[in-house]
Parts: sequence; C-alpha cells; structure tokens
Amino acid sequence: MRVAIFSNNYHPMVSGVITHIDFIRSVLKGHGDECRVITARFPRHKETDPQVLRYPAADFIPGAHFPIPWPYSRRIWRQLEEFKPDIIHAQHPFSLGRTALRYAKRNNIPLVFTFHTEYDMYVHFVPLPRKWGIAIIHALVRSFCRQTDVILCPAASKADMLRSYGVNRPITLLPNGLDTAVYQQVDAQAVAAFKQKEGLEGKRVLLHIGRISKEKNLPFLLEAFALVAAARGDAVLVIAGDGPELDELREQARDMGLEGCVRFIGNVEHDRLPVLMNSAEAALFPMKTETLPMVCLEAMAAGLPAVVLDVPWTRDAYDPQQPAAVFAADDARDYAGKVLELLENTGLRAQLGVSGKAMVGATYDVRPIGSRLLKVYQALAGKGRQAEGKKAGRARMRTQPGKR
Repeated sequence: MRVAIFSNNYHPMVSGVITHIDFIRSVLKGHGDECRVITARFPRHKETDPQVLRYPAADFIPGAHFPIPWPYSRRIWRQLEEFKPDIIHAQHPFSLGRTALRYAKRNNIPLVFTFHTEYDMYVHFVPLPRKWGIAIIHALVRSFCRQTDVILCPAASKADMLRSYGVNRPITLLPNGLDTAVYQQVDAQAVAAFKQKEGLEGKRVLLHIGRISKEKNLPFLLEAFALVAAARGDAVLVIAGDGPELDELREQARDMGLEGCVRFIGNVEHDRLPVLMNSAEAALFPMKTETLPMVCLEAMAAGLPAVVLDVPWTRDAYDPQQPAAVFAADDARDYAGKVLELLENTGLRAQLGVSGKAMVGATYDVRPIGSRLLKVYQALAGKGRQAEGKKAGRARMRTQPGKR
C-alpha cells in the first residue's frame, strides 16, 4: 500500500501535526508500506529525505512565521505519478489540502482528511472583518469535507466543532498515537546535564511547550506566573518554542521584572522533549481553544502533571474521572493558586503523574491506534482498486467490436 500525505508544514518546524505525520510514517514503515510527504519548502532547510517532496514556499502572510506553499510543481506531479499512491491523506483543508483534493479527484484515489486545527484561531491573519473571515473559513472547510472519503478527528470536541461548521458527513474518531515508552525511559544523567546547562539546578521548573502565537494565551501565562514567582523565589518558567509573538512576549517578561525567572529556550527537537519534560515538575497549558495537542499527551506520558483552563478541549485531553491535571478558572490569580498548590503538594503531583501515564497508555498507545489507522487505509485502498478495475473493464468493453 502506498500513501501520500499532504501537509502545509513539516520539519524543521515543530508541531503536533508534524509529530502526527511522523507517527503515520512509522506505522506504514512498520507494516511494510510506502509513504511520501508532500509539503512546503522551508527557508534555509536542505531536504535530505527522498520521501519528502517540497513545493516552493514563501512567507506570504506577515507575522505568521511559517512558509505558505505555492502549490504548483510539475516535478512533484511527475513524482506522484511514478509513486502511484493508493491513498491520499490531507492534514489541512487549505493550500496543499486543495492540491491533495485535485490530485485525488483527477486520479480517482480515495481521500482521507484529518481535522487537527481550529482555524478560527488564525482568523486574525486574514485581512477581513473577523465575522467575514470565520464565515469564509467555515464554508471552505465544509466544501472540502464534502469531497473527502473519510474524515478523522483526534477528539470528540473536534468532531462537534466540524458539525457546528455544518459538516454532516460521518466522522471517525482516531486519537493521536504515542510511543509512551520513549517518555518514561529517560537517562537521569541527561536530565541533570540539561538542568546544569540551563542553570536550573535547585529550581522548581514549570514548563510550557508550543508555538509562541496569539492563540496560546501566553500573556495570561506570564501574568499568572508573576504571582507564582512572587510567592516562590525558586520557581522558574521555561518556555520552549518559537513564533510570531516571541519578541512581544520577551518584552512583556522584561517589563514585568521576570527576566531572571522566565527562560525562553527556542524550539526543541522532538527527540529532546522527553529530557525536557522530565526536568520539570509541572506543565502549564493556558490555551482556551485547542485540538488535543500532542504535547499534552507527551507530558502525560512523561508523568508530568499540568495546570490547564477549565474549557472544552481540556476535558477531552484530561479525563476528570482519571485526572492528570488541575483545572483552573480563566483568571490569573486562580491559575497561579493552582500552580502553587501543585508545587507544594508532592502527593498530588505524584498522583496526577501516575494517572496521566495510565490514561495515555490505555487510550493513546501507538500500537492499537496504528492498527486502526491501517484498517481505514486498507478499506479505502480496496474500494479504490475495485473502482479502478471497473473503470478499466468498461474501457475494454468499449474497445471490443460488437460490444455495447
């Protein structure tokens, strides 16, 4: 079986979507199947993976800090023709998602779409009134979904969101898969070396990992952390990531007098995340809207408890019946209070950490989820081959004399 994955971004960027693509590639490789990733060219990145095909791209959107692909390339089209995919899997409904749709339709190939992202969060990049921008986004997502063969969502709240857009096609829930062992078998010496390098020895480390952008609600996080730092002089907030709001966030931290206790360490390669997470005592995720970020699952796999806002996406990620997080109100003082409670209660941290490991292992383990994804692909590939066989049969009938 051959699968072509279309995504607007891939390495060297760091995101949950990219982690998910790597998961798909590992599942296919483990099953002896082939894969190609079709994505955007990234500035100053030289591609060395022959299975990754890159379209020309540029930063067309000011302040977005990620390249937008120019989805026209005869070279890539020829490479896809040679690859002969059985399945097309789009990770976005826009840009290269539309290219995936055109290729699938033209070649009668089944199209799978995974809805990862709440695109309303990015409407501020659209030079239109917010109400118009959201209406256009919803219409484009509806139109795309109507033309897919299978829609996958990583969480029930995302399926509900698509239905609120007016999507009435069947939706399959398929959580993001995770190799939990990677986060639980971490060398203690590597953790100690990281803390020494970053000057974190003897500190109570709080961690946020993610793109530094408006939708992550990071100014709120700094407000809450300022209250934590005032109560505990040994608390340090480590922010890992990059994005369009980085300079503004650094300036906010300086203005609040937090330079000594807020560390911006930039993007962290995915294989370094287990060490980073095992260096912290709690993860802080103040986002109001999300799609079940991979980083939250990774934190749970590492046994790292979290402080989150009590909003719909966190109820998907953190089962209240098997809690791995403390839920806070959308108020900086309440959020800070929950962080302090977690820092001061060793038993609670341990309880949440054990609970998170158990929940991730039971719900998001890479093996059963990978098997479910393969079954989706195999069912569609079989239908695609049957349709192609019927098409070829009709063509032979038309070429035989005396046949109608």
